[in-house]
Amino acid sequence: MSKRIPVYDFVPYKFGPFSFEMYHDLAKFKGKEYVRENNETIHYVDGPEEQLDHVAEELVRINLSHLDDWDERRLIQEIYKAYPEYTIFSQIEKRQSYDRDETGILTIGYEGLTIDSFINKLIQNKVEVLVDIRKNPISRRYSFSKTRLRENLARFGIEYEHIPKLGIDSHERKGLVTLDEYQRMFARYKGRLGSKNPELGHILDLGLNHKIALMCYEADIRYCHRGVISDMIRDGGIGVANI
Repeated sequence: MSKRIPVYDFVPYKFGPFSFEMYHDLAKFKGKEYVRENNETIHYVDGPEEQLDHVAEELVRINLSHLDDWDERRLIQEIYKAYPEYTIFSQIEKRQSYDRDETGILTIGYEGLTIDSFINKLIQNKVEVLVDIRKNPISRRYSFSKTRLRENLARFGIEYEHIPKLGIDSHERKGLVTLDEYQRMFARYKGRLGSKNPELGHILDLGLNHKIALMCYEADIRYCHRGVISDMIRDGGIGVANI
């Protein structure tokens, strides 16, 4: 290996780039004694019963070796210079302005995203309110279950709202494979919603006053019921974009 390899996604936070995934992994590494933390310094530990495999060890070495001679001040300066977009919420120095001054309706699926890349998408698109339209807001993916997701979004000034009545029961999706099968299921779903659904009305009201994003799992909106909701909103003359 001859170049640095990106391992984590980041979000702009209090002191610059921050990764929830990295801190989650760091806690696991410390628990397994892969690393130790002393006086705000993290050390790789040689010789535990379970060691990082050689690929992970090489990633750590490559990504950290070029920082050996940098103190904390220089590290912050260089990062802020290279990535000003990550300073928008910094308590040290803001090198790029940011505001949420837009309204409208977006949709997003978290399939294939880390919690960091997911939140960063919301920040980049100036989302103020995330509307979770999953029936059951539980996920095996780190930080995508309701409580943890709400807590992490609040750190960035993003409100979380769950509307389970717009969700689809998992048994209705069971065994579906082809797009035609999904479309037939979505046709039944649309019929149940009706054109004067109060939850849809609430979404429209939110979108008139805030920039909101409707959230579900699937990356491909054709296989997600948020596509049905988007079409119904568009039928009313209001634009919706998938991010």
